[in-house]
Amino acid sequence: MKIHAPSVAGLRSILLSGPPEGLQAQAIAGLEETDITRCLTAWLAVLGWAGGADDLLAALPHAEARPDLTELRNALARLGYPTQGETLRLGRLDVRRLPALLIEKGQPACLLYRAPSGTVLRLNGATGDCKPCAHWNLSGRLYTAGPAAAPLPRGSWMGTVARRFAPEAPSLLAISAMVTLLGLGVPVFTMVVFDTVVAGRAPAVLPMLALGAALALAMELVFRALRQRALARIGERLDRLVSTAVFGQLMALPTALVERAGTAAQVSRLRDFAAIRDFLTGAFALAVLDLPFSLLVLALLLFLGGWVALVPVVTACGFATLYFATRGTVSRAINEASRAGQACKALALEALEAQRGLKLMGAEARWVERYAAAAAAAASASARAANLSG
Repeated sequence: MKIHAPSVAGLRSILLSGPPEGLQAQAIAGLEETDITRCLTAWLAVLGWAGGADDLLAALPHAEARPDLTELRNALARLGYPTQGETLRLGRLDVRRLPALLIEKGQPACLLYRAPSGTVLRLNGATGDCKPCAHWNLSGRLYTAGPAAAPLPRGSWMGTVARRFAPEAPSLLAISAMVTLLGLGVPVFTMVVFDTVVAGRAPAVLPMLALGAALALAMELVFRALRQRALARIGERLDRLVSTAVFGQLMALPTALVERAGTAAQVSRLRDFAAIRDFLTGAFALAVLDLPFSLLVLALLLFLGGWVALVPVVTACGFATLYFATRGTVSRAINEASRAGQACKALALEALEAQRGLKLMGAEARWVERYAAAAAAAASASARAANLSG
């Protein structure tokens, strides 16, 4: 018996009649039929999603006919079903967690779910066919979807985004640990050279030490590239999550609140929210990942140099004291600089939108003066914030 993947248009009827059986797959306008899209529509059907084709297309990237796995997960998150990925080993599949998406090496994506009789079925995303499978013989990368997200209290959005990427934290911390350990190779090499090769007059040891240091340096570069790639993937998902969530919150505001600010001011605010991606995936993220393992460096320094390790400890305590002493002043200065920058950008956008009207009224000089004053205020506020924080 062959079971065909459903189309989004039939999701509601499929939900009412149980998992898809004997249904002919139908194309969705604007969405190319691939293993990912077939699994996506069938997955939503089994999960009990009650939306339609337009809702699904709105959740997917605009003008993207062939969404990939990352875009599929983003779409499910937007529809209220955040996903989690894990490595599936032979004999380790818990059928109670189905439905789930399975990605096997060199194979098309497939959807695993249970029929009303309890049989585990495997839907082949490449062909749309489905047949019973021996679930204990499956292995690969498994993605499960959680229940529809409940409405969140005000102010918890950033925490929700951070929790969504929590499964990535252990691997990132492990990579950071390897980067820290391998980064100690060069200073240890230098110390051993002076203590053994120079002082001990043992030049025969130098080639082996140099080879070990070179291998440590090469492995450090590899792990740094892996970490950067993982952060880039997180940034890719953040780009869509942040922009979509901010725009959705803006559209959900009362009309009176939206109309208080001009179009230019709203656009400027949307652009400022894009900085969240750089904040969570840039130098700040690297510092947070490396911070726990700085204690390892201090421990090694204490072991090798004794009381010399107190120098960085006292320096760190001094910087921490300075931070807490100036935190309020610096925060206010940064907020003022941000508001001044937003006002300057909003003024420039409004002038460009109303350029024809300004020329007809002969108000170009007046607006140039206003923009010069706004730019001067923004530059002054930015310089003050930079002086306080630098």
